[in-house]
Amino acid sequence: MTIEEHYKRLSEAYVIAEIVLLRRAVEHYTAGVHEGHDWSGQSDIKIRCPNYVIKYHSDFPEVHVIDLSYELRNFIVHPLMGEYEHIQASELSPMTILEQNVVLMSDRDNGRRMLVFQNDMSKPDFLKMLSEISFPQEHSRFDLFSGILFDEVRNCVVTYDKVRKMPIEKAIQKSNSLNSKIEYKQDEALSSDGGMTK
Repeated sequence: MTIEEHYKRLSEAYVIAEIVLLRRAVEHYTAGVHEGHDWSGQSDIKIRCPNYVIKYHSDFPEVHVIDLSYELRNFIVHPLMGEYEHIQASELSPMTILEQNVVLMSDRDNGRRMLVFQNDMSKPDFLKMLSEISFPQEHSRFDLFSGILFDEVRNCVVTYDKVRKMPIEKAIQKSNSLNSKIEYKQDEALSSDGGMTK
């Protein structure tokens, strides 16, 4: 085994441990606050914190972070389980999804966030494309997708803990005010008012 292969396996082990331990923490929390009913707790999180959705690949739709982390963990631990339920691209392995290079850009003045996937671009081309995006880039985080997903799940649970005792409509409103939905780099240009225009 070469040193490069060794480092790759270490990186994969870290990513696997991260998603497995993350899910364990979520399930312990939801079982604790819902008297042992972990599934009803996770369903309630999705109802009260609907903004916590994320794309798992630039070509596929958003999935709630609770569902995405659950399916990725299951397919890592039990790779012969069968089909994904929420992930549409059955040809994407969990490690392919989790080890994608991404950048999360944040505009702290208005709370907007944008996630950009490197996909098959070379690093110089990717950096050039990032420099051309009309989005404040003072706060850009380069990471693996697993790191972004970890933080989104953690923040989702923290937000849920703040709103779980509120009536549902008020909880959703409060949750949405605490978390802006992630935007994505498309082939469109960002309009000056913050929307997307073709």
